[in-house]
Amino acid sequence: MKELRRQKLLTQGELAKLVEVEYQTVQRWESGARYPRPVQLRKLCAVLDVTPSQLLAALDETRAEG
Repeated sequence: MKELRRQKLLTQGELAKLVEVEYQTVQRWESGARYPRPVQLRKLCAVLDVTPSQLLAALDETRAEG
């Protein structure tokens, strides 16, 4: 997910504001510690301009690396 965020030239804080969460939440998603809730997933997809499948694949890839 970090790469998707960086492609949009967003910081964790900026992404957090856009999806209405704390920046620590974005950190947890990017580290693979947590998955976004469905409502957050929809917002992330809209902001990052990806499908839910693409976003979940990126999150799963992060967990596999962790």
